[in-house]
Amino acid sequence: MELFPLSHWSWLILALLLVIAEVFVPSTFFLWMGVSAGFVAALLWLIPDLFWQAQWLLFGLFSLLSLTFWFRFAKEVPLQSDEPLLNQRAQQQVGKVLVLQEAIVNQRGKARIGDSVWLVEGDDRAAGEHVTVRSVQGSILKVE
Repeated sequence: MELFPLSHWSWLILALLLVIAEVFVPSTFFLWMGVSAGFVAALLWLIPDLFWQAQWLLFGLFSLLSLTFWFRFAKEVPLQSDEPLLNQRAQQQVGKVLVLQEAIVNQRGKARIGDSVWLVEGDDRAAGEHVTVRSVQGSILKVE
């Protein structure tokens, strides 16, 4: 008689807890470990006399295999976004026409974008002129 018998219900509860943990700590580790616990639950339902050592060994093996599969898949199929510049505000400005708030003197000036003022670099121009953003270097907009 086992000290702590594991049933397929125990593994299903563990699987559910791991998937819930993935919601609160996004990492993809908990998700795939939860899937592995689900596999062990299904296997234990089919083979109820499986020793607890074999159950934990299979859980570890399934976890390693599923994580390996996921990382290979994620590496080969990169995520594509409908807004690839979402968190790159400076890059979003490339191609836009801005009005200079301060004149460009010695190749440096300032332009207003929304409620903020950005440093711009380019040929000397007077305040109020229109310039087009051609590239970005750090947080400095290169204009012409």
